[in-house]
Formats: sequence, C-alpha cells, structure tokens
Amino acid sequence: MKAVTEPQRRVYVDAKIIGRHTAGTGKNSFVAYCSEDYGVQGFASVEADQTDEAELKAIGFAIKELQGIHPKFTIMCNNE
Repeated sequence: MKAVTEPQRRVYVDAKIIGRHTAGTGKNSFVAYCSEDYGVQGFASVEADQTDEAELKAIGFAIKELQGIHPKFTIMCNNE
C-alpha cells in the first residue's frame, strides 16, 4: 500500500528597505508573506537596516502570524 502524503504548503516571504542606498537615517523597512495554497497574506513595518536582517524578520513574522492557524507549511525566501 502506498503512503498518502500531504501536499507541500508554501508561504513566500520578502522584505523591502526603502532608502537602503541613501546615506543617513530615515529608512523604511517592510516585510510581507503570502500563500496561494492557504489564501493568506500579511504585511508589516519593521526596524531593519540590512537586507539579511529584514529577510529574517520576514520569516519570523510569517511564522508568528501562521503558527497555530496552519499546522504545517514551508517558508520560501529568495535571500542568499
């Protein structure tokens, strides 16, 4: 008998730092997630000056928002 597996549910995350290449302060950082599999999305402003930091905050934001609501999902991130 062949085992039945659940389809992989993907949640995509991304971050954007507006003013990242401009000297000085005043940068605006945002994170977001979306999942076509679950039909959900989320968006938030965060404090981050570096791309890596912002991407990690995007991952944490998605996990915090979705844990307990959806039992299992895979985070997809394009950060190197």
